Formats: sequence, structure tokens, C-alpha cells
Amino acid sequence: ADLLDEIANKKVSANDFGIRKSKQGEKFEGVDGKIYNLSNKVSIITCNDKPIAIAGVLGSSNSSVRKTTTRIWLEAALFSPKAVRVSSREIGKRTDSSSRYEKGISSEMTLFSANRAIDLLKENFNCNILQRYISRKIESNGNPINLEKNKIKKILGKILDKNKINAKDEKSTYRDISDSEIQESLSLIGCKLSKTKTGWLVNSPPNRVSDLKRDIDLIEEIARLIGYDNFNSNLPAPLVPGGLNPYQKAERRIRHYFCSSGFHEITTFSLVSDKNLLDTTIKIKNPLLSETSCLRTNLWDEHIKICKRNYASGQENCWLFEIGNVYYLSNEEIIETGIIGGAILGSRLIGKWQDTDKNKNLDYYEARGLLTSVFSALKLNVEDKELNDNQLLHPGKSSTLFIEGKQFGFFGQLHPNKAEYYGIKEKLFLFELKLNQILSASTRRNKWITTFKDYPTVPSMERDICIVVDNSINTLSIKNFISKVGRPLVENIELIDRFEGGNLSSKKVSLTYRIIYRKKKDTLTESDILPVHENILKKLKSSYSAELRT
Repeated sequence: ADLLDEIANKKVSANDFGIRKSKQGEKFEGVDGKIYNLSNKVSIITCNDKPIAIAGVLGSSNSSVRKTTTRIWLEAALFSPKAVRVSSREIGKRTDSSSRYEKGISSEMTLFSANRAIDLLKENFNCNILQRYISRKIESNGNPINLEKNKIKKILGKILDKNKINAKDEKSTYRDISDSEIQESLSLIGCKLSKTKTGWLVNSPPNRVSDLKRDIDLIEEIARLIGYDNFNSNLPAPLVPGGLNPYQKAERRIRHYFCSSGFHEITTFSLVSDKNLLDTTIKIKNPLLSETSCLRTNLWDEHIKICKRNYASGQENCWLFEIGNVYYLSNEEIIETGIIGGAILGSRLIGKWQDTDKNKNLDYYEARGLLTSVFSALKLNVEDKELNDNQLLHPGKSSTLFIEGKQFGFFGQLHPNKAEYYGIKEKLFLFELKLNQILSASTRRNKWITTFKDYPTVPSMERDICIVVDNSINTLSIKNFISKVGRPLVENIELIDRFEGGNLSSKKVSLTYRIIYRKKKDTLTESDILPVHENILKKLKSSYSAELRT
């Protein structure tokens, strides 16, 4: 009390005490001797507007009891669990006081606690109580809880009758729970009951008001005190077997096909650090640690780190995939979306004796072929288009992936700048695919339900075309173009040769495609193929400036 008079520079009265939020950057020296820089989220107790305690957490050194203390102010207060939790987290300190307040304390305990403290002071010291003050009227626990007998019987069922435990009829060994058992159980934990027509009105004890708020809470206590094993167990009838919908089945197939292609499935945390590369972070309001303070906006960052750790540990081959959710902001709203992400590092060789080449890592086409095997198993036709503007991926060694004409992901080699940032020297390939688009496309009726098609009963005919085009043209686009122009006779197209150099210009490339023609029922003749084949050459010349190679 003497120190408080010095702080206030006057004789302190009860009206000088208050509680408020601290100012941003306000200094506070705790009873532990440390100086804290407070934020505007911390609740503090004040005397003449000077901070003397962090509410529910820590006292101050400028008003603490010392050996020479002869007068004290004794405070008994109730603080909100949320406010105490925020204050404790903001200053980075957890105390016995804060842990108790965070769990919730009954308002009725405040005066009891104050009176108990006064009794202890009188017993141990020669002291006098000068005055008492109450700043706010204590709120009651609210209305009593209406507990009905029928609800207890409906939820808990029948109880074992120990007097008939050896009866031949199993049903006769169980009986309804009695009123006396219910009243005895609740009285044991300090509840006060008053009888009604349908059951009881129950007042929870002060120390249990935070967790005994509803009738179901009381029913749980009754079951716990009587013993769960004493109640009869009954399964709901009838039991109908569950099942998976097409999307759930397709997702399981995707996992299976990835694993069959040599990948390992992993699971990473949805909460990440706020130091993610290239990302706008989405911070959560109540992080426990700085390393888990944000929602992830990608999967590739953690996948790269996993590959790096594996490689550093001597596991040079790391093929992994993950199905998970990522989050992004859209018009100040946080959107959750499911994606399939993964990484490919090295090749799959069983032992060192298989190393026949110094460069044993997969190249772009081999790595991309792994995804193709998964898409083929799902009966999906995926189109690649060149990708040059993604800062994460190597330009010229990455592609945007399209399904049913819509973009659904990317695949490519990690950009050299990013590889240097992460400290990775080997080729690392990344992919990211939108899960919902894959599930939607793979569960179409024509792909989901297996149908039988007759084997061809007429022979096919092959024709090769060798064309010279600009080397910037995507070979897949030419393949799709030939398929479109040659309908319905063109059955399949394969690129069988690609040649650069020689007498060709540095900007030109020679491509050889093998086209397979077939009719459904009739045998093809030269007169059937010739106009279609010539039309393909004509269209290639007009659309791609293609020339036949001599």
C-alpha cells in the first residue's frame, strides 16, 4: 500500500484502481525482474492509471510485497479466460495464475477466496482489516438446469441388476436406473437438486459451473459415477452398410496408381512458418509457435525440403506425392482447395551395380512419363502446353497441363535460382494438380463404367509424313491437329523421329509422324486414304507453315 501511494503520489483509495488495455509499446517491469514491452492486446490492472499488474498473469515489481511491508491491498478478481490467454501469449509467459484463469473460474468463488485469504492472514499475522470494497455485483450462475428422467433413460439405457446377474434370461438382468441413484450421483459432485414432475432442477456447484452447463453434461456425470460398464450396450437398428461415392473411390484409385508408379505418399502440416518463399502468407490469429503461424499456400515448399533431407541422408532417389489442402485469399475471404502435389528426384535403381551411367537421374521426359502412367490408368487425356512465366520452374523444361480443355496444374524442373536457394544440385521435378478437376474428369460415365468394345475385324493402314517446321512449335499440338483433321479415319498418331542440324536451318526441326488409318467395318482402300492424307498435309502447310522434307 505504501508503494502504491508513492506511484499515485497521493493516498490511494478503492476508486483509484482500474483495468484497461495497455498502450502499444508501454513498459512493464514484472515481479520476476524482467521488463516487458506490451502490445495493445494486454489487459492490465492500474492504480491512478499506472500499470501495477498484468491481469491474471503477473504482478509488478513497483508494487510487490517486501520485507518492510506493513500495509497491503488484497485483491480478489475474476478475469475472462480469453483475455488472460491473450495477455499470457503476448508477453510470452505462462504462470500458475494464468493457467488457472484460462481453464475458467466460477464467479461465486471470488468472495469465498477473499474471505479465506483474510482468515489465513489473521491466523498467521497480527493484522487488522480496515475496509472492504466490491467493485461489481457478482453474477449468479444463471437458471438451474432442467434434467428429465426420460432423457436420462433414453441416452443411458438400462443398468445391470446385480441381484439378477445369474438369471437365465439376459434381458431380465437389466433394469431402469432409479431416482435415488441419479440423485446420489449428482449430490456426490456437489449439485443441488429440487424435484419436478418430469425430473429435477439442478444447480451446479461453483467449481463446476464452467463444464456443467447442459442436461447432457449432467447425464455424462451420472454415467461416469455409476460406471459405463454397468450399462447395457445396444446398437441402433437397422444397421445399413455404408459405401464410398465415386469421388471417394476415384481418390483411392489415384493414391493406388501413384504408389504403383513408384511414388511414396507423404503427409505434411497445414500450418507453416511465415517465411515461405514467393508466397503471400495467411496468418492465423492464435499461433502457438512462429513455425506454425500461417496457413500453407502451397505443397512444393515442404516437398523440396523433404527431398533435400533425403538426399543429404544418402537416399538419393526420392519420389513423393501428397493429396492435401492449400489456402489462398480471394476478396478478403480464405478459400480452401484440394490439390495433388509431388516431387521427383533421382531414379529408381535397386542397387549400385545398376548404375550404368554417370547421369543416373531422370530427364524431363522420363519424369513426365511417370505422371502419364497415372493419367492413363485413370483414362484421362492430358495436354501439355509450354510454360515460361512461372518463377518456380525452369523455362523450357516446364509445362502447363490441360484436361478437357481446362488448365488443372503444372509440371516442370525446379528453376536454377530456386535450386540454388534451397541448396539442391541435382535435377528436381515438381508437379501440382487440382484434385477436384481430376476427380470430376475421371468419374465421367464413359470413363468410370467399364464398357466392352469389339476388337477390330478389319486391317489398318500406316502412312508416315516427314515435315519441317519451326523448332518453337509444340510437337503435341501438331499431333492433336492431325487427329482433328483426319477424323474419323485416323485411329492413332505417333512421333517416331525428331531431327535437328545437318542441312536444316538452326531454327528448323524435322518431325516424322506415323499415322494409323482404319475404318470401323470396311477394309480401307487407297482411294479412301489419299484425300484424307493430302488434306492433312495441306492443312499443316497453311496452319504451321510445314514443308515436306525431301
